[in-house]
Amino acid sequence: MSHALSTAEVFVPLYSPGYFARSWPGREWASFERRMTDSGVQNPLERFAPVLWIPLPPGHDETGLTEALELGAGQDGYAENGLRRCSGSTLTVPLTPRSSGVSPGA
Repeated sequence: MSHALSTAEVFVPLYSPGYFARSWPGREWASFERRMTDSGVQNPLERFAPVLWIPLPPGHDETGLTEALELGAGQDGYAENGLRRCSGSTLTVPLTPRSSGVSPGA
């Protein structure tokens, strides 16, 4: 994982309830953001592209959730079921950077 984080130019966290219940996601975000900043990237948070893997329980308003839901807006069942359960559909990720605010665990 550390090698992937040390070479990736875009960070794609897969949102799920369990993702936010652990400490390592915040460390991944911080590591990626720090590397982008150290590399001279002007706005490293534009290199984050969260994807909804499994729906979050009602009331969760995690950083980047709005962007994750917008990403799959054209996919039937994405908001209700997440990408994992959208069988037979293809999600096309736009190449334009997105701003997702403050990283989890920050």
